[in-house]
Order: sequence, then C-alpha cells, then structure tokens
Amino acid sequence: MSIRLAPGRRAAAFAILWTVSALASAATETRTGTVQILTADDFDSGTAARIVTLVEKPGAATVLELPAGAPPLESGARIAVHGTPAARGAFAVESVEVLDAAPSSLPSVVAQNASVIAILIKFTDTAAEPFTQAQVQNVVFGAQGVSAYYAEASYGAQTVSGIVTPWLTATVATPATCDYITVMNQAIARAQAAGYNPGGYEKQVYFFPHLPCGWSGLGGGSTAWINQSNSVLVVGHELGHCFGVGHSSSLSCGSGVLGGTCTVSEYGDRFSIMGNSAARHFPAYFKYQLGYLPPATIATHVTGMAVYTIAPIELAGQSLYTVQIPLPDQSLTYWLEYRQPFGFDAGMSGNPISGALVHLGPGYPTYTCDSCLLDMTPATTGFADAALVVGQTYTDVAAQLHVTPLGADSTGLVVQVDLGPSPPFGVDRHATATNIHPNGLLETNEVATIEPSYTNSAATEAAMTGAATSFTGPTGATYAIGDPAADYGTVAAGARASCFDATGDCYSVVVTAATRPAMHWDAFFQETLSDTSVRTWPIHIGGSFSDAPSSRADYRYVETVLHNGITTGCGGASFCPDASMSRAQMAVFLLRAEHGAAYVPPTATGQVFIDVPATAFAADWIERLAAEGVTAGCGGSKFCPNATVTRAQMAVFLLKAEHGAGWAPPPASGEFWDVPASNTFAPWVEALKNEDVTAGCGNGAYCPSQSTRRGQMAVFLTKTFGLTLYGP
Repeated sequence: MSIRLAPGRRAAAFAILWTVSALASAATETRTGTVQILTADDFDSGTAARIVTLVEKPGAATVLELPAGAPPLESGARIAVHGTPAARGAFAVESVEVLDAAPSSLPSVVAQNASVIAILIKFTDTAAEPFTQAQVQNVVFGAQGVSAYYAEASYGAQTVSGIVTPWLTATVATPATCDYITVMNQAIARAQAAGYNPGGYEKQVYFFPHLPCGWSGLGGGSTAWINQSNSVLVVGHELGHCFGVGHSSSLSCGSGVLGGTCTVSEYGDRFSIMGNSAARHFPAYFKYQLGYLPPATIATHVTGMAVYTIAPIELAGQSLYTVQIPLPDQSLTYWLEYRQPFGFDAGMSGNPISGALVHLGPGYPTYTCDSCLLDMTPATTGFADAALVVGQTYTDVAAQLHVTPLGADSTGLVVQVDLGPSPPFGVDRHATATNIHPNGLLETNEVATIEPSYTNSAATEAAMTGAATSFTGPTGATYAIGDPAADYGTVAAGARASCFDATGDCYSVVVTAATRPAMHWDAFFQETLSDTSVRTWPIHIGGSFSDAPSSRADYRYVETVLHNGITTGCGGASFCPDASMSRAQMAVFLLRAEHGAAYVPPTATGQVFIDVPATAFAADWIERLAAEGVTAGCGGSKFCPNATVTRAQMAVFLLKAEHGAGWAPPPASGEFWDVPASNTFAPWVEALKNEDVTAGCGNGAYCPSQSTRRGQMAVFLTKTFGLTLYGP
C-alpha cells in the first residue's frame, strides 16, 4: 500500500510511502474526502479504540480498513483513497494520496458558537425509549448541561447551541452488530424526512438504544454517537473529541513520580471530562489546545527561579492559569494548574484543591498520552491525592527541576519553580517551615536557607559535608545560625554540587535588628568542610532602601547594584527607582558596571563636549564613555548631560559598553510592534532582547521613547554585565 502527495501540495504534507501490493484489483475505485478520526470510548473497561473514517460529504462517513503497519492518517487531512468496498459499508484501502495536509490544531481558536443537532433514533423493534426528549434537552442544552459546561470551561469563548429532535423511527430493526454507520444513515434520513437539516449544523450527535458496541460513546470530527447513555460526562466527552482533544490519562510509575516502569491509564485523570469519572474542567493543556487560554495567561518557565501565582482554572478573567515547563532534552513538558470547587468542579475537595495538579503534555516518547496526570504522592494508591501540596517539593533530578507550592487559598496557588543548575552560592531560594515566600535575599527577622556549592578539584570523587560557625556582621544586630550543617553528598571528580541539589541539607541563618546598622549591610559566616578547608561567605542583607521594598519586581536588582558598588541611591535611605535616569548618571553607572566599583576614570579635560566643562558633575565619566566609543554625544558637540536616557538609547549604550565600540548587532526582524525593523534602534533593541536582558514593556511593545527609570537601569546593568548579589 502506498501514500503519496499530490503534485504541488504544501511541503508540510509530505507523505510517507507504504506499499502492500503493486497491482490494484479490477474492482479498485477511488474515493475523495476528509479524514475523520473517531474515538470509541468504553468507559466501563477503561479502554478506547481509534477508528479512521472518510467523510465524502457532510453526514456521509465511510470506515477505512487500513492494512497493518500503515502510518497514521491525521484528522482533517483531505485525501484520495484507492481500494475496494468491504463488508458493512467499509472500504479496504490499497493506497492513499494526500491532497491537503491536516491543518495545525494548536491552538484551535474556538471563540464562537458551535451548532449541534441531537437526533434521537430508535428502531422498528425498540420496546421502549431509554429516555425522553426533555431529558436529552436538559443534558445537552440545560442549565447544568453540556452547553453550560463548555461556556464555563472556555470562559464564555465557546458556546454550544442547537436542537434535540423527538424520537425518530428507523426503517430497520435493531442491528445485531455495532452498525453505527447504519445508525448515522438512518438518523440523517429520518431527520430530513421530518423536516430537519442535519447538514446545517456543525456537529451531529446520534442518540440510540443499546447496540453491542462495547462503548458508550464514539466521537470525532463533526459526528458523535451516544450508545444508550444520557449524561453530561459522556456527551461532553464525545464533543471534546469532535473539537479535537484526546483523553485525560494518568501515568503511574510505582514508587516514583516519573521514570522507571510506568503504566498509562487511558482515562486515569479523574479531574477532567476527558477522563471517565466526572464532567470536570479540561486540564490546562487541553484548554491551551482549544484556544480557551489567552496567551498572556500561560507562563513558560525555561530557566532559573521564579515564583508564580496561579489562579483557579475554573474562574474567568484571571491573569495566570498555568505554568508550562518545557524540557526539550527529555522530550517532555510539565503543565502546572490549580483547582478550586467552583462550577463544574464543585465536587472536588481535599488534596486536589490544596496544591498543584501536574500534567505531562503530549510528546513524551516513553509513554504516549495526550495529557497525563502525574501522582505527586506515589507512596499511596490511586490519584485521589495527586496534587503537589504546600510543604512538598517535586524534584526532577535529570532536569534539575524543583517545584514547590508556597501557599494556597481560594484565590490562587503560589508556587516556586527552579530549573537548571543552582548558582554557586544561593540565599533564600527555597521555602522553609517559617519562611514560605523566599525571594532570593536574606532580610531581617526571616529564617533563610543558605546554599553554598562545593567543587571537587581532586582526581577522585569526594564525600563532603560542612559546618557553619562565626556568623557576624556590623554591630547593632544579632546574627544566629539556625542549621549549622550542610551535606554536599558524593561529588564526582571535577564536578560542582549544591547542597540543595545534592541532599537538600543546607544551612539556615537569621538576622535581627531594631534598626539597620548600615545601608550596605553584609554579614559573614565561616564554613569548615570535612576535608578541614575553611571558606568565608559574605551575605548581603536586603531591605536597603525605603522606596525599593521587596514587593517591587526590580527589588533584587536594586540590591545588586548597591552590593556591587555602582550606586548608593539618590540620597538618604532612598533609591528613587521610578525617577528617570539622566545621561550623566548613566555614564557613571555604566562604567562602574563595566569596570568595577573601584574604577576611577581619567580626569576630564572639558574639551570633549561644549556642555560638559571639566568641573561638571560626572565630567570624568562622560569623557571616558566617549573615549571608549560608547557615545558620540547628542549632536552639535554636545552631550546633553541632564537629558534623560530613552529605552532605545539605553540599548545602544549597554551593548557598546558590553561588546566594544566596533560591535554591530545583527539585522532586525521587527520583534516589537513599536520598534519596526526599519527603526534605527531596532537591531540594538532586539539584540538586547536576544541576550535576555529585556522582554520589553509588555503586550509585545518595547516603549523605545520612554525614559529609562533608575530601577530599570538596575535590571539592565545586572543582566548585561552578569552582576551577582551572592557568592564567589
């Protein structure tokens, strides 16, 4: 058997060739239509089957009998099949020609109404109708029915409306086999005879008395069959297949969350309508696939540490619904979500609403599923306690991933995600029993984790532990060690290990003081390793500026530029983070970040810029910046020292200082809507973005004409020059 592409079709549809026989029989015919994949759901046994059909026209589907070993066809592809008619109206395929590839399904924009006709069809020998028209109407379109489910699950983006016919009588008796094609043909014919137009509806759903099919529902494409069942779970589930989503499965890996010998349970996610337990909300990945989640409500975590507040997935109008963590090296993606007992999830309680539900998206090659719920408490049996709750940490050792819920209530879940190797020296990076909101800085009156690393420079592996002593600092404060021991595990020759990554056994300290003893406040402790070597660690104490509190996004960066001697603020105990940065101030900040806090520029001559005499503020720094080729001034032999620095200008200054005056960025592509590729600054702005220094000012914009604020400058300098707050 062969599959081939029609000439001139798009490259995405390039086909695979498969061959069964070189010669077609004399009875071979060709049929053209669209592939429709149906999923048969046996909820009772927990098994499913995939059925491939060809839709030649609306309401006319033919089952395709594909030979063993044939590559899968994609739903939505337009094909021509060559073969012979088979039993019960099926078609035995000998070869397939792909005319048009299936359209991409991620995400599918469904912000519209889906029209549905539910046709009730019985047979000439049906003894009694299994349910009334009114009962089906209530299940499909009632206040707690399928239409209400989709409206809630999509936050009003997708609605379902239509009609339910009365019971119509087929012209045949009850089939002795699972002849669902006859059911469809009879339903369409009887509906048309009764004055309905099934083809005028996007989805056709056929309800019928029991047939020996082994499944409760069958669905896909534009069609669903309901085998003597009338529930929101079954009907909503089959419509889910019609809208393009697969099953909500679970992955059980014995004593571990992931890895080793695992088992996929087809319908194992009891918290999704695409399982087989209850009509609950789609998991986050399916909502993404369906286009229900606005892009801004999906956070993608690719490296480093961040804290997210995830809103309940049931509530409309929230700012963040899910965090996805792609791990390309392992071919998997984690999806974190949070549930509360609202709406169709009202029946949920206990563990599942107390922490993060963690799923794998499709693509994990070892165990394939469309969405797999992971069990965060594998020591117990079943998935009733699958959530990762406050106080737990999930660790993926291979990915160097740590996920820790920090707090949960009815409004949201606060979760810390830490991906990648730990820094050589970490402070307050992970939650403790008395400090559930770590922010990466030690502050007064908090018990903070201290996470040094050990590098084994020997030729053989070494088991290493450490002991902390002599914690001290400026007078006027109390310095205490909460946990004086750390364990680095067994470290391979030439390797580096963080105590947190290795064993989770690290130091903790606490500092208390009625008033801050110094603006730039560093404390120190001594660590003695088990090989008798001694290290002294400085620890910066945050909260340095009254107007740059820990609630600000630029807080850590402000503390970093203080710690690195770039600035002591704008006077008193203030940093003025929202004040605009002048060009003269920029010269000082930039050169200190480039050369270090001890750098002193040559004395100014007053001959470089006519508006910067030798006695002017920052004259030495301004002339040195010009000498390094970072700036040529603002035009007319002037520097404009009191003018503010725009965000566009800042991109040029930063990159020239970092790479040298002769460096030129690559051409721009127009990544920000307010900085088109034709803009002079576009290459510099995009280069700054590509170096992960900035992501813009929000909503796809960079705001090039806005003045650079002092807090923003702290962020730019820290990221551009790799400034650190803690560690060697």
